[in-house]
Amino acid sequence: MLFGSQEWFDAASTAKVLINNNNFPHFFRKHTDQFYIQTWHGTPLKRIGNHVPPKSLSLSYRQLMTRESEIYWNLLLAQSEWAAETLKDAFNYTGSVLATGYPRNDVLAQPDQLEASRRKIREQLGINPGQRVVLYAPTWRDNLKDPSGHYSSVDFLNVNSASKKLGQFSTILYRGHSNSLNAAPRRFAEAVIDVSSYPDINDLIAASDVLVTDYSSIMFDYVVTGRPIIFLCPDLDIYRDSVRGFYLDFEATAPGPVVETAEEAIEILRSDRTFSLDSTERYSNFVNRFASLDDGYSSKRVVDEVSRLFE
Repeated sequence: MLFGSQEWFDAASTAKVLINNNNFPHFFRKHTDQFYIQTWHGTPLKRIGNHVPPKSLSLSYRQLMTRESEIYWNLLLAQSEWAAETLKDAFNYTGSVLATGYPRNDVLAQPDQLEASRRKIREQLGINPGQRVVLYAPTWRDNLKDPSGHYSSVDFLNVNSASKKLGQFSTILYRGHSNSLNAAPRRFAEAVIDVSSYPDINDLIAASDVLVTDYSSIMFDYVVTGRPIIFLCPDLDIYRDSVRGFYLDFEATAPGPVVETAEEAIEILRSDRTFSLDSTERYSNFVNRFASLDDGYSSKRVVDEVSRLFE
């Protein structure tokens, strides 16, 4: 169903249950007999909603989210108890919350489903079974825009150069953030696949062997697989202290090595140090705190709860 089509408008205005992971357009109005389940789009590391510095979030967006959370939301889903409390406070939400893990992560928590998805997506993307796949998924930057006013693409890994250094048995999936899709188009090396417009990030997680990211909430989903993560963060001080701010002590909590340069990230990717003793312990602690409810059965718990509410 295409957003903005007649079919979309018909569905949005007549559906008994509405499910969204962000917000509806400014012109949308929920009927009183509709039930709105807000899933949000990830456990937040960076500050969101009312916690974002005023310079980094427009007043119109704040007003839109206030209307949704205070008037429209009937149920908020959260990946963990920690996420539930953080999201409630960020959006001044006082309604019902269900901390049950993310239904979308069920496939990541079931080994058979994960492997089947891995094979399917690799074949779809034209990746040989023996290739090591690096998923590079940086978040957008509030403070980086191109001359046209669009958010700039983020590529601190320099994927074209990195693909050459990693060699012929590695493939890089470049996942630019949706906020930067209007940035100037780029040319990618043969061993780099631009998956910025691919519809389901969890397919890409399944297809990959290792994640390189920064402050993206993808980290909270990726740890469900148990696969390694490298954090490439050359602008950590600026992003943390001036641009957005964090809810956590990032360097002490991140479930993987935190590096400043592409060269350091590539060195780790080319070595056996993707999981060090220290990062392995932090990984385990991270999973226990933020993703322990992602056990492959979140969807069932949500369906059971919503069915109970409609009895």
